[in-house]
Amino acid sequence: MKNLMSTLDREKLSSWRIYFETTARIQTVLERELKDQVNMHLGDYNVLLALTEAEGGKMRLGDLARTIVFSPARLTYLMRSLEQRGLVKRSADSDDRRGAYAMITRTGRLRFSKARAVHLKQINDLVLRDLEPEEALVLKRVFARVSEKIEHT
Repeated sequence: MKNLMSTLDREKLSSWRIYFETTARIQTVLERELKDQVNMHLGDYNVLLALTEAEGGKMRLGDLARTIVFSPARLTYLMRSLEQRGLVKRSADSDDRRGAYAMITRTGRLRFSKARAVHLKQINDLVLRDLEPEEALVLKRVFARVSEKIEHT
């Protein structure tokens, strides 16, 4: 095993670990701030973000689950909660009875707007403000490549 661990390998593993631990910490802070300031979970925010960005504010549930990287069961559970709070509504697909759409409501848009301000402030304070433009490009290039690799596995 020792022969497999060159200095470069140790550096890569160290980079992975700091990335893994730091992203977990960032998500914890984002979750806490959203909950404290606008009574919203990070998963709620991600659903509302995807719907806000979608054409007409609606998406098929399967597409939404893939976009936010949730299992269908987890999305179903979350959708129930979001519907009960009036942030989204579900509707049947008139062309395909097996499918359904999620649509953001007016209330959902208003709540998302408040949450977005909190979220953007936090990501700026925690990460973006201290990130040099060339560092941002490296991160984008690395994670675009990793994302592409994952898509094809």
